[in-house]
Amino acid sequence: MGIRGKLIAAVLTAGALTAVVSANVSTALASQPPATQSAAAAGAGQEDNLHKAARLLAVELGISGERALQVLRVLERVVPEGAITDDPRFIIIAKDLGVSPQRLSDALTAVKMKL
Repeated sequence: MGIRGKLIAAVLTAGALTAVVSANVSTALASQPPATQSAAAAGAGQEDNLHKAARLLAVELGISGERALQVLRVLERVVPEGAITDDPRFIIIAKDLGVSPQRLSDALTAVKMKL
């Protein structure tokens, strides 16, 4: 068998392996329980919770829902879970909202309780 024949055989083998692997992955995904089937679905659930929290925070602080969503996204990135009110980043965020750090902390606690 020449080089051309070997190349064709390799391509056909690779195609067959791809088909087998794809079928196995599809079967494995189908056999998983719905809760673990899709990371995207889990991400969507987290995003829904973030929007719910933003709506609640907006009501607590009397700010727009969009602004509350921005605040929550910033807090997720820059302030560790359970941050204390004297964290400089937390203080800056509170001042930017026109509230005290304690008021922001109280509002976030209220949101967590409602969720």
